[in-house]
Amino acid sequence: MTAAIAPEAPIKHDGESCWFEPTSDDGFPVELYEGEYDTTVIAGLWHKHFDNVEDAEDLFLMLLSSKCRMRYDYCGNALYKNIIEK
Repeated sequence: MTAAIAPEAPIKHDGESCWFEPTSDDGFPVELYEGEYDTTVIAGLWHKHFDNVEDAEDLFLMLLSSKCRMRYDYCGNALYKNIIEK
């Protein structure tokens, strides 16, 4: 699954976050949320908290590139691992 930016699906934003919604079934949503104490990057079913907003922004942009994808590993129907592949 990749979240490469498509011209018809621009990055949206409000006062606290910016996000990208995929335009195809093989994509995943990516969000950057700035909270009171940290910044969170959310990609599909995965998320990570950052103390440094620049590190969070770097990961957000990397996740939007075609050089990065999410992999979900399941045991039966249960998700047990989310992996970012470069």
